[in-house]
Amino acid sequence: MFSKKIFCERLKAERLRLNLTQSQLGEPLGFRKQYISRWEKGEQEPTIANLVILAVFFDCSLDYLTGRADNPLSHKSSGSDEEELATRYVTS
Repeated sequence: MFSKKIFCERLKAERLRLNLTQSQLGEPLGFRKQYISRWEKGEQEPTIANLVILAVFFDCSLDYLTGRADNPLSHKSSGSDEEELATRYVTS
């Protein structure tokens, strides 16, 4: 099950781990700073496609990002499908 609270915390923690501002995270992924801010505050939920993009960017599993697992690499696929999907959405 998707845990909004855990997602908000992990999104912010991963962003800060990389020493990125909300703008610095959003820009290469095609997200406005406002989206990142709303996601971190729990005011809005990202789409599945955006979750995949974030998971690929942070090199973690969707399960970890959404609170279904505590291990960032838990249930992580080989990456090719996620990377292809993320690339498709970022470049569209």
